[in-house]
Amino acid sequence: MHSIHPHLEQAVQEEINYSQQLVSENLKVAPNELRKQGLSVFPCDVSEIRTGINGDFYLLETSFVINNSFFKRGVSVLFHVDNKQYKARIVELNAYSMLLFCKEEIEGNIRENPVRVDFTPDDRTLECMQLGLRFLKEQKHLQDFARDFSTEKEEIVFPSEQLNLSQQKAVGSILSKDLTTVIQGPPGTGKTHTLALAIEELVKQGKKVLITAPSNTAVDNLCRKLISTKISLLRVGNNEKVASDLLPYTIDSYLEAGKLAQYSQTLKKQIQKAEQTANRHIRNYTKEAADEKRQARRDLRELQKELRKLAQDTEQQLIDSSSVIAGTPVGLFNELSKNHSLDVVIMDEAGQALAPLTWLVASFGKKLVLCGDPQQLPPVVLSDKAKELGLTKSLLETACAIHPPILLNEQYRMPQEVVSVINPYFYENQLQTALSVKPGQMQFIDMAGFGEGETENETTGSFENRDELNIVRKLLEKEALNSKKTVILAPYSAQIALLQKELGNEWNVSTIDAIQGQEEENVVISLTRSNPDGIIGFLSDYRRTNVAISRTQKNCYLIGDSATLGNDDFYAALLQEIEQYGIYRSAWEFEA
Repeated sequence: MHSIHPHLEQAVQEEINYSQQLVSENLKVAPNELRKQGLSVFPCDVSEIRTGINGDFYLLETSFVINNSFFKRGVSVLFHVDNKQYKARIVELNAYSMLLFCKEEIEGNIRENPVRVDFTPDDRTLECMQLGLRFLKEQKHLQDFARDFSTEKEEIVFPSEQLNLSQQKAVGSILSKDLTTVIQGPPGTGKTHTLALAIEELVKQGKKVLITAPSNTAVDNLCRKLISTKISLLRVGNNEKVASDLLPYTIDSYLEAGKLAQYSQTLKKQIQKAEQTANRHIRNYTKEAADEKRQARRDLRELQKELRKLAQDTEQQLIDSSSVIAGTPVGLFNELSKNHSLDVVIMDEAGQALAPLTWLVASFGKKLVLCGDPQQLPPVVLSDKAKELGLTKSLLETACAIHPPILLNEQYRMPQEVVSVINPYFYENQLQTALSVKPGQMQFIDMAGFGEGETENETTGSFENRDELNIVRKLLEKEALNSKKTVILAPYSAQIALLQKELGNEWNVSTIDAIQGQEEENVVISLTRSNPDGIIGFLSDYRRTNVAISRTQKNCYLIGDSATLGNDDFYAALLQEIEQYGIYRSAWEFEA
């Protein structure tokens, strides 16, 4: 494997081995044990069924907390119904419910009996990782990209009143003839704005651009910035994962607006009729009724197949005529031919992307642009061995270690009081705050010596802290925080579920992973861990704490136990920074 990734091939194989072993072992483990490991959700009730073009949607509800360590939006799962299993994917996820999308035809009366959902690794992602490694070995231009990361590049400034100096340097580099451009965009530095302006300039030059990111949310965020520029944009991938406001830019929407619109509408009406029969609830489930539903399902699949063929025939024309094509790495690889070539590939949120998938999508371009923040959340990897071999190290992180990136160094989101806390550890004090940012506050509320501490959820194995919940409730009241302008974060799914249950729907409660890329006026963070042994679990991935704090527009409230956290060097230093630049309080103050 290439010298910049000395163990990457072995790391990918370890991830594949772990995934296969996980599937094999799960077949031998009791469902109750799988649930405690966070790998299974049951019993679940199907409360709603909807049919799409390529398959069906199932809304599942459960009385148990769904562990989000494995179950996340977009992941693959096994859907167990009447002793049969089907491959599905999570479209939406909450503490006690999930929306699944399944292409396979599910037999039986699914509403009558509880169902089960098991986590399973995504075979297509693993396959694409292997392809990315193969391309890196075989394709000379990818090897040229790798060598170019270490090349000293001429600084080019693109003059624009819409950009600060560091942003002008970033756009100048993107428009240059350099093979690669590496940009570090810390929170609030206008990374998406900078990329959008660069893409607009590239299109003006007649260039074809591919934009990608590891998540559909990140792809959609960048697409939204481009819509107002009237650039011809094609958003590819599974429509079920595309935001509703971007559906007009998908292949299906272009199909509905084109010459074949009438034929497409006729097919969709036939699909709707077959769907009503296929999903009709039957009280007396006789053999004749089952046969009728089964035939309706067959008709439905044939009509869907015909509609997909129509879309595929239109797709190549759209791909050839669009100035910008957007999608996730796997989504793009599913849609584009292997030999398809564009002028520039831009990977946003590149710090969250697995290196093999970045190389996979880089194969489509003559120039590669990586943009993101290696101090935010890394790629998700399941195998501990793969982690040790560096699979969690994104290509962006590797490139930044080879040569300093172009740093977007002026941020417009966080007050200086918040920036001062994260700046020394994560950004070497290079992050500056724009004069337009208003003052705010950074508070730490110390739980040391207060209450009973953390408890482990017996069902899921996740951690919760009821004492911190009570402090959160009192904090919201005493600070008179607006529920429409406040997000409450916690790193553990059990604590998230507890907060959601006790605070109600009025408050926005979210995992830290889910909030990356977003921001809010007030941020309340319940760190949860509180024990006499100083065990902090995956809080030791300090980048997760950076993500949580850096969502703040005005006020950040960090709730934790200094006696537990203080045994860790990072948190000890963080608390010292808060004492110097912020407000340090005791939980006992809220008892008055």
